Amino acid sequence: MTPRDSATAPIAHALRILVVAPTAPHRGGIAQFSSMLGNTLTNDHCVTFWAIDPLYPALLFPGNTAADPSIHPVTCTIDARLHGWNPYAWYRIWRTTPAHHYDVLIWQWWTPYWIPFLLMLLLQARLRGIPSIALNHQLVEPDAAAWQAVFARWMLALADAVIDFGTSSRVHRRQSTIALPIHGALLRRANPGLCIREDLGIPENATVVLCFGFVRPYKGIDIIVTALQQTPVSVHLLIVGEWWQHDRALHLLCDHEAVRRRVHIVDRYVPNEAVGSYFAAATVVAMAYRSGTVSGVATLAAAAGVPLLVSAIGALAGLAAVRDVVHPNTPDAWATALTRLCNEPGAPVAPVPVQPSWQALQRAIEEHAAAISRTHTKAP
Repeated sequence: MTPRDSATAPIAHALRILVVAPTAPHRGGIAQFSSMLGNTLTNDHCVTFWAIDPLYPALLFPGNTAADPSIHPVTCTIDARLHGWNPYAWYRIWRTTPAHHYDVLIWQWWTPYWIPFLLMLLLQARLRGIPSIALNHQLVEPDAAAWQAVFARWMLALADAVIDFGTSSRVHRRQSTIALPIHGALLRRANPGLCIREDLGIPENATVVLCFGFVRPYKGIDIIVTALQQTPVSVHLLIVGEWWQHDRALHLLCDHEAVRRRVHIVDRYVPNEAVGSYFAAATVVAMAYRSGTVSGVATLAAAAGVPLLVSAIGALAGLAAVRDVVHPNTPDAWATALTRLCNEPGAPVAPVPVQPSWQALQRAIEEHAAAISRTHTKAP
């Protein structure tokens, strides 16, 4: 692929933006988000995308490191690839980058694994007079040790501006908070021939509770399974997503005689073509999180018009399409909420449009870039 000349803007007011992030063929929400971000910004700005590829060494990553199995992965134009754990690759690409070649660098924060490489990235950008904007998905991972927050705040403070998704990290004087953009692009790739309820033997009139995405302890799926024992037999649970680790306790809960016929497990990464079908099969998406701030799964539910049952933590309660908010770590309360949903389905939820949420992120980036530019212009 021939790199584009990102120093030449197609329109007078376009920014020269450098985005450094993972993208396809990697699987997961961050890679998909990064591709959608690149595609959004390209509509009005001159974007250069450096893809981090490969990402993690297999020994340090508990999930499947295979490529996204989707026939139509969410992609964007890639100008260069950076080896994820080779410092020289990061240094070498900067050697060919002149000073002030970009108006702004966009980088993302979601895990402390990237600290050494981000430090190198920010140092090289600063040496060339290129300011940066950090997109903060989460200050620390929901099941991370508390000390990681110290390093997260330190890293975010090194940016020239920070955009938080969901809740504010309060680490920077130039900071804004917006809702996580809607990941609805995945739903447009749905295979209309898939019939999930029929394939899994779920009754047509069942109330289907969907837990979607990587299965990890902080997501509280065990709370939903325990609550299921107290709900009507017409309530079925659909757990869809790759299990990051063997959880014997959760498997035993799912095999309890009171629920085993009503728990349906799809233990694999779902390709984009099937995502929409699972949401179409759901009556509600349940997020019984013990901790966390935002979730791409919630934005999928909003785009699909599927109501949400969420824990009263982070920014989850303020998400679009929330039908009920439940106290975390309380199976009895979740059983009550699920039973109420079964008996009183409520009015349909209108799908939330995708594009405005991405336009809001682009406006936030543009506003911060303008403010940074004014500050640099005034500086002696």
